[in-house]
Amino acid sequence: MLQADVQENPIAGQAQLAEVLRVACQGRGGIRVRLKGWLKWLVRRSAMAQALASPGRGRGWSLGPRGYVITYRKVERRPVGPFGMQALDAGAFAEHVEYLARRYEIVPLSVLTQGLRSGKLPTRAVSLTFDDGYRNNLVLAHPILQRNRIPATLFVTAGLVGTRQWMWPAELVEMALRYGMAEVGAATGDSLLSALLQAELPPSMRAEAGIEYLLRMGPGVREPVMARLRERFPVEPDDENLFLSWDEVRALKAGGMEIGSHTMTHPVLPDLDEEHVERELCASRNEITRRVGEAPTLFCYPHGVFSEPVKALTGRYYGAAVSTIPGENTARTDLLELRRVTAYSVEDLSFQAASSR
Repeated sequence: MLQADVQENPIAGQAQLAEVLRVACQGRGGIRVRLKGWLKWLVRRSAMAQALASPGRGRGWSLGPRGYVITYRKVERRPVGPFGMQALDAGAFAEHVEYLARRYEIVPLSVLTQGLRSGKLPTRAVSLTFDDGYRNNLVLAHPILQRNRIPATLFVTAGLVGTRQWMWPAELVEMALRYGMAEVGAATGDSLLSALLQAELPPSMRAEAGIEYLLRMGPGVREPVMARLRERFPVEPDDENLFLSWDEVRALKAGGMEIGSHTMTHPVLPDLDEEHVERELCASRNEITRRVGEAPTLFCYPHGVFSEPVKALTGRYYGAAVSTIPGENTARTDLLELRRVTAYSVEDLSFQAASSR
């Protein structure tokens, strides 16, 4: 009913479009504007709040461990992303690292997973992870990590390393930024997506909703839409969207970063058949092994999305996998669906909020 109404009137009223946006926000894994709600949930965890109430305590070992994994993607030069979307610049990331280094035991993700498995882990264990394999992880993030002697894990999309390709959500946003969101929306050939991108709503909300909509609709809708837009609105990646080369991945590994797998092409894995999922898992593992000389044991689900069949296949080739499910990890957490926390400023970090309560 809603889609039919929008097809009749692509520029529907704000109330109707708000409902479209609400539906879009209920897709797999959710939309990034919900992160603060997730972080508030974490702050409410009483054990975490109590542990953080005394920053000088808790560096021993516990037989009932809890571990927290923080998600990063890009560390950028700009403090705010396109259309005012959230971004993490180098200054804010340095504040994160310095804050965490003073209060936590920051360990490689492999150590955290081993500790969860064995039941022995530093009581204030935190691991840092970077998804996708952007070059700014080397140029901007790595010097900050090295200065503070902080380990981290980098999940590379093996088929994008050394290329000038885009992650399609960033490409869509860049098209809207350079050519105009209304113009891009009108050219999608999809009435609901067109309505979302042309709605009388904040541009950042329209962009996030458009991305979530295309994720939910699957490759049968997403790929023709993006192909149509690429033909009409070509964009080249800027510095914020360039991927690492294999030489740079090897340099990060030599500098102490763990290298994990993020598939070959960054698909939504549950959209694929079992054979295709297995190709993505195996090809990425084999390529990383060939390029860096060590087989990855850690995996990151693209877009944070997985299903039980995808998880079962992942377990054949990797010892642990991270999701975008928010929260803490305990001995009860399935190592193939590790929880993570996302934050863009020190104020967003649940760790700081809990310690100030």
